[in-house]
Amino acid sequence: MEIPGYTIIKELGRGGMATVYLAVQQSLDRNVALKIMSPALLADESFGSRFLREAKIVAKLSHPNVIPIYDVGTHKEYYYIAMEYESGGELKQRIKNGLSLQEAVSITVQIASALQFAHSNGYIHRDVKPDNILFTAHDKALLTDFGVARAYDSSTKITAVGAVLGTPLYMSPEQVQGKSIDHRADLYSLGTVFYEMLMGYPPYRGDSAVTVAVKHMTDPVPLLPEKFAKLQPLIDKLLNKDADQRFQSGAEIISELERIDLNNVSVSLTGALVDDLTGDKAVDKNSNNTVAKSAAATDNAVDITDEDHDAPTVVRSEPLAKAVDLPQATKSTIPIVLMSSALMGVLIVVGVLYFARQQPQQISIAQNSIAQNSPVSAPQAKSTEEPPQPTNKDSAPALDDKRQHIAELISLAKRDVAENRFTRPVGSNAYEKYLDVLRLDAGNSDADAGLRVMSEHFLGQIDPLLQEKQFEQAADLYDQAQRVYPKNPDLEKYQTSLQQAVAQYEEQQKQLAAEQKRRSEESKKQRQQAEQKRLAREKQKQQELAALKAQQQEQAKQAALEKQKQEQQELLKQQEQLQQEKGRHEQQTKITLMAETATTLLTQNNLSVSAIDQAYKIYNNDIRAIDPESPAIKTGVAAVVSAYGTLAQKELDNKKYDNAEAIVQKGLAIDGRNTGLLKIQQTIKRSKSKAPSVFGGF
Repeated sequence: MEIPGYTIIKELGRGGMATVYLAVQQSLDRNVALKIMSPALLADESFGSRFLREAKIVAKLSHPNVIPIYDVGTHKEYYYIAMEYESGGELKQRIKNGLSLQEAVSITVQIASALQFAHSNGYIHRDVKPDNILFTAHDKALLTDFGVARAYDSSTKITAVGAVLGTPLYMSPEQVQGKSIDHRADLYSLGTVFYEMLMGYPPYRGDSAVTVAVKHMTDPVPLLPEKFAKLQPLIDKLLNKDADQRFQSGAEIISELERIDLNNVSVSLTGALVDDLTGDKAVDKNSNNTVAKSAAATDNAVDITDEDHDAPTVVRSEPLAKAVDLPQATKSTIPIVLMSSALMGVLIVVGVLYFARQQPQQISIAQNSIAQNSPVSAPQAKSTEEPPQPTNKDSAPALDDKRQHIAELISLAKRDVAENRFTRPVGSNAYEKYLDVLRLDAGNSDADAGLRVMSEHFLGQIDPLLQEKQFEQAADLYDQAQRVYPKNPDLEKYQTSLQQAVAQYEEQQKQLAAEQKRRSEESKKQRQQAEQKRLAREKQKQQELAALKAQQQEQAKQAALEKQKQEQQELLKQQEQLQQEKGRHEQQTKITLMAETATTLLTQNNLSVSAIDQAYKIYNNDIRAIDPESPAIKTGVAAVVSAYGTLAQKELDNKKYDNAEAIVQKGLAIDGRNTGLLKIQQTIKRSKSKAPSVFGGF
């Protein structure tokens, strides 16, 4: 298989629709993941259009947590997409290896941010699952495989026609039933992935796709073990059967996850979830049938296993809290912290999530999407009451704490920059700290300036690399600079420099190839001329030798005749010797063939006396008649005697003593001192003497 502009290195993975290869993009000499659709699918034009649509969708979604697309095209019967090659593996394998709560939350926040961006641009992924979440070498999560994604708008939902697209383990109830779906189906799938990261297996499992699909529609939300009990309201809302009762956007999910205290797994919930816990607010019973089923189904819970997970689904006597949705105004109130299963209202500042690594502007979008009434956020009912406002006494310290925290983060980020901890290690670098500042203060100028400094640092390393023709490393630095600070005005200049350097390098390579071709042709011409001169000299030399022979021939005629006579005599002698040698060779060949025949007779599976006798005749008569001194005779006769012994032992083992004794006699007739035969003969005698006592009843 050949794709112009790419060198395929090896296969990375194979699916029902396409195969992904590690390849080198020749123009930039960089590794890419080359996804090639199976040519067998070309019979259905919809597959090709869907395949190319994936590339067009992803190309429009320039987001830090969506895998970048480099190129898309067709060549002969192949459709291909060139994507950024990620060496960090996929989420499926990391789940098998085990994830910490911090890692699970960080990954969920990153994918929620990617979905928020896709949804706000009018696309639904429809196949969110661990297999479609990859990691960069720096452990950043990337959403991939938009092969079944579809476009939508706030007034038009997607209806499946004749087919249900997705993966049953992670599909929403409405998607399983083939109903019209919107962006909230992706959020349900993300909830199943978050559950699997916590537990090591999906929330619903079974022995068939149909069984799993039915569970998504009918089974209650599984209950988490006690160590994650405080996350139960979050899981209940993520996996609510009713799309209206789920989180309405990726931004809402991010907001809730950022309230989690990762040190003691306590959760700071929004007012909606807290009111259910305290019982202070009346709740519509029809708004959360899923939680009601969870409590009622506890006694009927069973263990569910699949090929990847052996642990049972964990259930508790009752859920920690019901999950309902409240007006947006209520969600902006100060969080309440859950501790030791008792509720206590405590005023706290906005929690900071240190493990999500995203672009500042994308985080801003995620945090403000609800307030801006984006297409992916469902309209919220207006609260009939104003939310409680903190008093001046409490708000001033909270504001001071926030400012102090921001100042500390900026100071730590600057120290990281000074010590070259720009984006590594994970959890302790300047990039993450500046992002944390922007989560607390979206317009913070110090953080913006710090990110620009980091971007300029990466850009400042590009020129030396271009001089050294290290284009892949230069392109990687450019990508980092762009992701860290997309607003950097120098990006366009360096992009142009990179493109010009690559173009110049390619032009130099073309010129070098042309010069090499010219030199090769010149060298070939010179070799041809030299060969012609050599042939001419050789011809002249042959003519001179012929003339010299003619002159010498007449002068040495008598001597030549005498010499010819001697040569003829010598030739006759040699022919006689050859004839003798031929006779000896033929004799040896006959002996070899006879010996091979005898050996075959002695090594056959059903060894018999007749076969051994025939082999003995070959050695003792036939070969001896040809060459009495042949070494094959002695070796062969010894093999015959051994075969008699083997056959006699077999007859002895079968208690056929007379047969065994007769065979031994044959062997002893050849070699009367053979110790093996003599030993068998003694054994036969002893066995025959004992026979009456053993078989006395017969």
